[in-house]
Amino acid sequence: MTALLTAELQGVAGPMREIKMSQAIEECRRMNITVLSPDINKSLLSFAIEGAAIRFGLSAIKNVGTAAIDSIIEARKNGNFRSFKDF
Repeated sequence: MTALLTAELQGVAGPMREIKMSQAIEECRRMNITVLSPDINKSLLSFAIEGAAIRFGLSAIKNVGTAAIDSIIEARKNGNFRSFKDF
């Protein structure tokens, strides 16, 4: 399901992408697979397996570009963000 969500993310653009993503997330729920919300300290570029769950990828957030995501991931190498101000 992680691969499917990532494929849907990279597939069709526009409103159809949102529909496909919603359908894939709903299928995860039907299969009792938890899709964790995006987390500034844990999320990667794409969807990722985290324990028995799937962590939402930062690139799936509307209007968040790859350059910003790369900067966030690079900054995390110094440790987790402790607050919004730290972020």
